[in-house]
Amino acid sequence: MKDIFIEIKNRIDKYGYHRYLIKPHKTPRYSYTIGLLNSLGFELLLGGAIFYENTDDLELIFKGIINVLLKDKKARKIHLKDLGNFEIREVDSSWSSLMMLGALDYYNLERINTFQIFPIDNEKSTLDTPDMTKPWGQDNKTWKYLDDTISWNYDVPESSLVFTNLDALRGCRLTEYFRFELNEWEIFSGNGAKEPKKSIRIVPLSVLIGIDSSIENIINDPVGKGKFRDSSNENNMIWYNWE
Repeated sequence: MKDIFIEIKNRIDKYGYHRYLIKPHKTPRYSYTIGLLNSLGFELLLGGAIFYENTDDLELIFKGIINVLLKDKKARKIHLKDLGNFEIREVDSSWSSLMMLGALDYYNLERINTFQIFPIDNEKSTLDTPDMTKPWGQDNKTWKYLDDTISWNYDVPESSLVFTNLDALRGCRLTEYFRFELNEWEIFSGNGAKEPKKSIRIVPLSVLIGIDSSIENIINDPVGKGKFRDSSNENNMIWYNWE
């Protein structure tokens, strides 16, 4: 642990901060800083926001927002060229205490002042991005497994991933489902075969369950099986087997 802290301090001394990236598993990926507490009085945290799937984009977002905040700590709406518009929102400590363990260990604190980077452009917003101004709770099916005392309660692997599209991640009706491996699914809004590659995203299964809990009833279908439902009737929640 001491060697890790030395490495973090060296990066802070060189770049002004260190950034952790937590890869997706039972919960979506997220990223946070260590080292801004002295310069800004708070750290930054970005959760989900899978529209920005490219890690280079994440780095540009953090760098751009930090540069603005170093000039104006009170800036709360920030535009970044080619990346969009973001709000800087104060994070309820119930989130940071579960997500920012590395920062808490580094500073030897129980709580840390944190602000969320929140995308606000409609076309760049996705439902894997939580509102961290509100307390974290177990009723949030996408993020409940941040608490590692909560057992995974599905009869599928914890590492389960879904290939999906941005429309689905924006809350459009899920209409196609196919399980092609024990821990991999395709779940789309609309015709997945016609979906442009640039709109495809890979997210933990918990993200799609959080968006539409009806898929809890079908995730145990055998590998190689799929379902569909009417895209036009929002009131019809029934999934039908592919013939």
